[in-house]
Amino acid sequence: MAAWYRDRMSFSTTSPVTWYDLSAQAGTLIPYTVTDTALFETIEYHLLEPAVAPYAGSEMFTNADLVNALQKRRDQFLLETGSVITHSTLGGAQTSNGRVALPDTVIEVRRAAYFDSNGLYTTLWRSSESEANAFQYGWLNAAAPPSVYSVVEPAPVTIQIIPIPSLAGSLDLLTISAGAALNPSAGVVLGVPDDFAWVVKWGALCDLLTRDGQASDPLRAQYCQKRWVEGIRLAKLSTTVITGNIDGNNVPINSVFDMDTAYSGWQNNPLANPSILGLAGMNMLAIADPPNAAAHTIQLDLLRNMPVPILLTDNIQVGREELDVITDYSEHLAAVKMGGAEFMETMPAYERMVALARKQNERWRAFSRFPEDEHDRARREREQVRRDAHEKEEPMAADMVGGV
Repeated sequence: MAAWYRDRMSFSTTSPVTWYDLSAQAGTLIPYTVTDTALFETIEYHLLEPAVAPYAGSEMFTNADLVNALQKRRDQFLLETGSVITHSTLGGAQTSNGRVALPDTVIEVRRAAYFDSNGLYTTLWRSSESEANAFQYGWLNAAAPPSVYSVVEPAPVTIQIIPIPSLAGSLDLLTISAGAALNPSAGVVLGVPDDFAWVVKWGALCDLLTRDGQASDPLRAQYCQKRWVEGIRLAKLSTTVITGNIDGNNVPINSVFDMDTAYSGWQNNPLANPSILGLAGMNMLAIADPPNAAAHTIQLDLLRNMPVPILLTDNIQVGREELDVITDYSEHLAAVKMGGAEFMETMPAYERMVALARKQNERWRAFSRFPEDEHDRARREREQVRRDAHEKEEPMAADMVGGV
């Protein structure tokens, strides 16, 4: 909530690669490391069950119940937040009717470009068949260079390219994709930002506690759903990269949509020294122009994963004045397993934690003249490529927008 820990990371470009998953770069500060086993065992603690995987089960829950709840909410988190973007290339995009089946792991297409047999990229803008019928009459009957795509009328997990491509080619895609199948016995990485893994936990707990029978606990289920909603809204407002630097030169962080509109055809530019950075979601960085073979260093100031103490001698990376609030909040989390009035009596500890985050946000707002300009990268992409019925997400509070 407070976008607490800032740090600097660097990596080198590879010619002519333009897309870089920041969570997977060597030396990344935002790796995805939280596993289903870690959340599985935490959920067992909250439910007063033995913290083991696989779980032997009880009259209230089975091992499959816990795994299914985790997987369902993990994929729901990916869908609702759009925070994790996957880049992929799909061959065989020239079909007789312009419809191309996508992998069944694709939840949503965020950007599409057609890479034709002449070696040229064409950005495909999101549209619909009704718009094409109005403005590109006859598109279905005459092959031509494509310009838009639709997912309105095709079958699920299918994309319609408009007009039908006249040249063979492939699709260059940015998508929201489903995560890997979970298996707490083996330890599968969730594939969500580490600092938002707690959101998946609360969502899974809500599903488990709304079951019929002995498992039903409406009070705790309501609390878990509140924390889920809170986490989803915070993830939508959050970002990673604040400022960028290419070979020692400061460059602004744009959105990928900005690059497509203001620097049209950037993927077709000759190999050169890159000078533009664009962010999609919280992890996918675009670099333009396509980098040449020279060694280019990308340096980013970002909101890194919060350092987690492991050894008893490791420091907790917060100020001493915050430690008592964090201790109280830890007691609040431990009390979830008690439920009822005893648990509700610990709510002031949770409220103090939220107040601490808001205070931190107020401090960062006071330090920066233009805090919104530095922290709206991921949000701007989300607003530009609209995913909801409303153009803008209503923030929880002004103090929480973008963390500052």
